[in-house]
Amino acid sequence: MGICDAPARAKVLNMSQHNGSFGCNYCKIYAPFNEDLKCRVFVPTSNLQPRTTDEWKKLALAASNTKITRANEREFLGVKGWNQLLRLPYIDIVSFCPPDYMHSQLLGTVRLLLAYWLGGRSQLFKYNFHMVWHLPQVVRQYGPLITNSAFQLENWMGKIAKQIHESKIHIAEQAINKCSVISSTITNFYSNIDCFETEFIKYF
Repeated sequence: MGICDAPARAKVLNMSQHNGSFGCNYCKIYAPFNEDLKCRVFVPTSNLQPRTTDEWKKLALAASNTKITRANEREFLGVKGWNQLLRLPYIDIVSFCPPDYMHSQLLGTVRLLLAYWLGGRSQLFKYNFHMVWHLPQVVRQYGPLITNSAFQLENWMGKIAKQIHESKIHIAEQAINKCSVISSTITNFYSNIDCFETEFIKYF
């Protein structure tokens, strides 16, 4: 599993950004550009066509040998080309990067809903709101949303950053010198995930 915000997810998977025509890595929904709202709109539908890893590989190979333009982009469903994760047979590329709970839902969907409820001009049918449709699949596959959020990772990055200071010593060398701190942080991160999963299982 790769925990990424939407822009990073697009780079990892080598696909279009979340504000592209085919910005969802879980399904093949087409998001047309709305001139009035100045954004792409993910129109709700109960007929979402799921992506598959096999199809993704075929599209990736085809896209790698083709110059993608506005005229032919729909043929590739947002896949821009090959990525090295596709070499790994045990990875489901479709669900490898689930929507990050912190960025996608708390900072994305919740903010949209608050703006809408408070009477602001908010377009609900954006990428983050669309990803709500896929959250049941994410929970079934990975467990509670908090276990695949960036909360712990960003906290971890903050701790690493505090260990690195401006000096004559190269940043990479400083990071290596602090590897025991980093290792301890990673261990605590996965311990927290185990605790969340244990509590989650109690209710099912």
